[in-house]
Amino acid sequence: MKLYKATTSFAGKVCMAVNEERRLANKDAAGLLECGYIIPVEEPAPQQTENSSDETDSAETVTETPENVTETEETVSETAENVVETEGTVSEQAEDKKGKKK
Repeated sequence: MKLYKATTSFAGKVCMAVNEERRLANKDAAGLLECGYIIPVEEPAPQQTENSSDETDSAETVTETPENVTETEETVSETAENVVETEGTVSEQAEDKKGKKK
């Protein structure tokens, strides 16, 4: 399996968004490569450190935000303020509306 990057959004056996990177089997990538929907991405070689040991205490972990992820500072409680509470199920509400029209 090789890493590919989508040049456009598409859906089918494989679905990807623009600039999304994903590992694909050669059989799945062949047609998408041919029509230009994906391009191969060169994977960076693993970095070798001078002290390659099993010690995890000195290992430094770096995480990066993918390009297609938007960061937000809005909390769940702030989002919950925008939710409108309703009573009953959708079908019960529809029945209420029918009864009011008559």
